[in-house]
Amino acid sequence: MQKRDRADGNPFQKQYTEGRRVFTLLFVHWMDTNCWTHPTLIQLSRAALDGASWLHSSTISQLRHGNLHSPGPRVFLAITELNRCIHEYKVRKRLLPNTTTDRLYLQAYAITEDGEPPAPGWWFEVFCGTRLPTEIDLGQIFHTDDAASSFSRQWARLTRKLLAVQGYDVVDDLSRAIRDHYPAGDDERLGKLADVLMGRATWTPEEAQLELPALVQMSTSLGGPETQDDLLTELG
Repeated sequence: MQKRDRADGNPFQKQYTEGRRVFTLLFVHWMDTNCWTHPTLIQLSRAALDGASWLHSSTISQLRHGNLHSPGPRVFLAITELNRCIHEYKVRKRLLPNTTTDRLYLQAYAITEDGEPPAPGWWFEVFCGTRLPTEIDLGQIFHTDDAASSFSRQWARLTRKLLAVQGYDVVDDLSRAIRDHYPAGDDERLGKLADVLMGRATWTPEEAQLELPALVQMSTSLGGPETQDDLLTELG
């Protein structure tokens, strides 16, 4: 008799795995829409928590890549409180605690549920797969390798044109152009982005999905399509 606790057949394991995948998409979307690097997110979360250092670069990286299987409660509390503070700024222009400028959170994009920033339990339930966000579409767009590869090549062509219009040489100025306009700071993602842009690589479906928010920000910064729908329409 097969054991029900096998990872490939246990419904709870499948639910948990799907929850981690959705949480990854949600977390990446939140970070990249706000144009936050790892150091920026760490600094802002510390400000929101009155100096408590509950988010670290390794934790952020694992959350972004779906590799953190059991985050502690302080991780959910830190995300919740920063998201609440960002919502307060967006709605009431109230600066984050312990800050004197809004320079690091001008985008002011907060995750909401029924128009309000959700409580820690909501984030935990999303991570566990027992709840799906209702105010943000995190559905998979790229279902096959061919679709992701086609998107990669089309995005690279469009972005090279946008860079040329802005006066960048795609070879000599590549590093500066990426630094100036791409919001994420992960070394692994930066290297892959450069390879895709130069036609040396393509994204997988999962990578393309995770990159979309950052690519929209980069496109907007370069004077191209300013929304996900506009970018996907432009790329056909």
